[in-house]
Amino acid sequence: NDLKAWMKHNREKGKVRGMSESLRDLRVNAGKTVKETATALNVTLRAVFNYEYGLRRISLEQILILSALFIVRKEK
Repeated sequence: NDLKAWMKHNREKGKVRGMSESLRDLRVNAGKTVKETATALNVTLRAVFNYEYGLRRISLEQILILSALFIVRKEK
């Protein structure tokens, strides 16, 4: 609970970003729609929304697909 409180506090100040927030920002910055993203992942529009709102976890395989779709450089 202390970790959740710390993350909430820092997220409000823009210091910590969750995976779901990053997914949405990456999609928008890449100029991709939810539909294009869903098609690339072979999932429903609802699944993409759930990923972006943190209601559903995204798999590593899907992250790799998105990195290619959004042209994201992988950190070493």
